[in-house]
Amino acid sequence: MSDHADHADPVPGPQSSNEEPQAHLTTTPRGGGWRMFPAPVEVEAYLGQVWARVLVDGVDDVTSEIWARWPPQGHTAGDIHHQVIDASHYRAPSGGFPTG
Repeated sequence: MSDHADHADPVPGPQSSNEEPQAHLTTTPRGGGWRMFPAPVEVEAYLGQVWARVLVDGVDDVTSEIWARWPPQGHTAGDIHHQVIDASHYRAPSGGFPTG
């Protein structure tokens, strides 16, 4: 159950797709609408039927999918993977994502 009364938990099911491991954060995921952030943004995402904090390096302005670091914690400089998470499975920051 969500700790935010105004947000219902999404229906369990396929909500994301694994991207290939990325060696550099400047490499973008597949598709043309992605906008990368100058610094990671923390959001809550619904993963494994629980809400978890994840760091996001970019957003697709067309689909509203996010490009989140995976796993959510425990990264080292050479071990960055990303996962694309559907818009219905995360809560955007209260002020929205950075624009530049």
